[in-house]
Amino acid sequence: MRGGKPTTYPFEFADGEIWLSLVATPYAGGTLYAFRDATEAARFEQMRRDVITTVSHELRTPVSSIYGAVATLARDDTPLTEETRQQLIEMLHAETERLSRIVNDLVTANSLADDDTRQPPGECDLVALVERVLERARERCPDNLQLRKQLPEWTEPAAVDEERLEQILDALLDNAIRYSPGGGEIELAVERSDSAIRFSVRDPGIGIDRRHHPHIGEKFYRADPEQQTGAAGLGLGLYICNQLASLINGRLWFESSAGAGSTFFLELAELPSARSHQVRTPASSAATRA
Repeated sequence: MRGGKPTTYPFEFADGEIWLSLVATPYAGGTLYAFRDATEAARFEQMRRDVITTVSHELRTPVSSIYGAVATLARDDTPLTEETRQQLIEMLHAETERLSRIVNDLVTANSLADDDTRQPPGECDLVALVERVLERARERCPDNLQLRKQLPEWTEPAAVDEERLEQILDALLDNAIRYSPGGGEIELAVERSDSAIRFSVRDPGIGIDRRHHPHIGEKFYRADPEQQTGAAGLGLGLYICNQLASLINGRLWFESSAGAGSTFFLELAELPSARSHQVRTPASSAATRA
């Protein structure tokens, strides 16, 4: 730390950790010591390293799988059975989709950081929207998981930003699937009042330990950074959901505990103008097998 070159040291206190940058400059009468609080800079640097590590790890897996499958398919010295060839093609498809999701999440998170654009809400058919997101979820749902839906008693068009709402529900269902390795039942429910619409996605998965609750939804935060559960991801899904929810005047929260599954809620305030011609219908509100 002498000679004008600063050195940073961590100090532990009862209420947390701070980093101090210390530099010692000798002069004729002695040595001048200067201290600077470098806590924010240290946290930023740690975050930068964590992001690089996480992104590198997530990209390496699909890229390696794609490379291995292509190299095997390209070999002409070992004949492949039709079954093996089909398995490799399916692997290529799955890993390419995974790679695409990673890149899309990075691009979306970056664009949302500076985006405060609020689109005017249009009329949205909630039943059709729920069917679409469940149909996409079925394509990536393993055999040991079942999807259910529960719709409101009246299902006339709602005044919401349909595109962003669909993005949020897609992401919440994707999370529910990935964090329910033991199988069971996932339910997407919609409740509707005179002034708001509430969506909930309930899963039977591994749940979230309470110590992680304050950080869920932070950019790149993972409750399972070592991926011991086998659920891959960048820690961007819920961050993107939070950002999108704020852009459609929504509120996102969750209830969860370790080993007891999770339920994520999204509540949207509906504009009265789109409800002026609505008539209640006697449709059943009972849960329906999706």
